[in-house]
Amino acid sequence: MSCPDSGKKILYLNAANEVEIVDYDPEEGAKLIERLRQHIKQPKFAYQHHWAKGDLLYWDNQATAHYRPEFDVNTTRILKRVSIRGSRPF
Repeated sequence: MSCPDSGKKILYLNAANEVEIVDYDPEEGAKLIERLRQHIKQPKFAYQHHWAKGDLLYWDNQATAHYRPEFDVNTTRILKRVSIRGSRPF
C-alpha cells in the first residue's frame, strides 16, 4: 500500500489484525510479522494519557495504532468523533 500524501510504501500493522505477506514464505512471513508487532509494542513508541477533567485528545488515525485499556464502567465518558479535512483515509 502507498501513502496518498507522500507516495511512499507503507505497512499497516497493529497487534490485532490478521495479515500475511503476499508472495513470501508463509512461515518466514509470520515470523517477520511477529517481530514487527513486538517492535511497535515497545514502550518508547507508546503514549498513555492520564485523563483530567477538560482534557481533549486527538490523533491521526492513519498513522497511529491506538486502543483503550479497561476503565471503570461507572465513570462518565463522553466521546465525540471529529474528522478534519485532508487526504482521504486509506
